[in-house]
Amino acid sequence: RKCGSAFMKNFRPLKERLEECAILSEGKEDGWEVVDQDGIDAILAEEVILKWIRAQKDAAAKGNLSEARCEYLDRLPGFNW
Repeated sequence: RKCGSAFMKNFRPLKERLEECAILSEGKEDGWEVVDQDGIDAILAEEVILKWIRAQKDAAAKGNLSEARCEYLDRLPGFNW
């Protein structure tokens, strides 16, 4: 049986998909250089993704998103939340 929070169940697949559109880059603050902006844009435009992102933003605005989760989101390639 696999365990995990709802956050991580949504975060991991999003991270993997966004990483397919970027390469690791030591010179970048977040560590990623986007090589397929259209791919990033398409992923981030999906309704399910938009809904999840909106929920994370709302939680952060209310002070209900942990610092660790904020850091996870900060490290997503091509994603500026």
